[in-house]
Amino acid sequence: MKSIFKIEEYLPDTNQIIVRFSRLHAPQPIESYTMAINCEHLDLYDCDSFVSSLMMKYGDRYVKEYEEKEHLKNN
Repeated sequence: MKSIFKIEEYLPDTNQIIVRFSRLHAPQPIESYTMAINCEHLDLYDCDSFVSSLMMKYGDRYVKEYEEKEHLKNN
């Protein structure tokens, strides 16, 4: 499954980012899937490691869980 993300905002006082996740060709807009993530749990060494840790720890799981719930609603 291919997923995409969009970083909306960085909150320096709490060291968090507001991120929106979605499946690449999802019927809903990316604005439907939002969460706050603590940057301490991410690998911030470089761009590749950041994206990799973000998607492995949060993105893929979050999109999969959301789609399973959504799939049940559609049936």
